[in-house]
This record gives sequence, C-alpha cells and structure tokens, in this order.
Amino acid sequence: MTEVFKRQLDIDPGLADASGRLSYHDAFRAFMDIASRHAGMIGVGLNDMNGKSLFWLTVKTKVRFLKRPRIGDTVEVTTWPEAPEKIRGNRSYVITKDGEELICGKTEWAVMNTETRRIAPMKGVYPEELPFKTPS
Repeated sequence: MTEVFKRQLDIDPGLADASGRLSYHDAFRAFMDIASRHAGMIGVGLNDMNGKSLFWLTVKTKVRFLKRPRIGDTVEVTTWPEAPEKIRGNRSYVITKDGEELICGKTEWAVMNTETRRIAPMKGVYPEELPFKTPS
C-alpha cells in the first residue's frame, strides 16, 4: 500500500491562464484529482466511503504558490495523507519540476456519516496497514 502517490502532469494550454502559467484554479484541481485517485487506491475513495455510509468533507485548504509552471512544462504532482486526529485529518500536496518545489498545499478533511448527518470519528476510516508519511 502506497502512502505517497505521484503522477506527472503536462501543463497544456487548457491548464494555463493568460500569463501562460498553470492557473490557480487548475493547480487546486490537480490537487483534488490526485487526492481522489490516491484515495481510491488506498480504499477510502468515493465508492469505498459510500459503502460505509461515509462522505469526505473539505474543511479548509491552504495552497502556497512559490512559482507557477509554464505551458509546455511537465511537473510531478505528489500527495499523501497524514495520520488523522480524532475527527479531522490532513492531506498534503506538492507540485515539483526537476526537484524544485513550485506549489504546495494542505487540505483538512472530516468525514460525515450520511445516515446520521453527523461528523464521524476518523478512527477506522483509513486501512490499519497504511503507513503515514511524517509531515515535513
């Protein structure tokens, strides 16, 4: 089971704004897309959660733009969940190019029980065998 998930992203014109750089919106979208894909791989994706009457809630997201990649660049998008607390957990993200950190972010998540419509504890949401990466 992979606690850290990486994939390449080509910065095509459709992902860029008028400056020719990755748009703010599409950087956030890249983070949400990789989080969704990774969640499915580790057993906490939409279908997995639905089967347990659970639903992920985004509490807050913080993104720091150090340098936005340009059209034609190929970057690496990386994500990992951090060990959750009682009712919330964090997922971190980073976009790099040639080892240089360009954009980083963190989303705080909670889980709602869809039957009771109440916040559910994080205990037991992630598979027990999932190792968590220590935040840097």
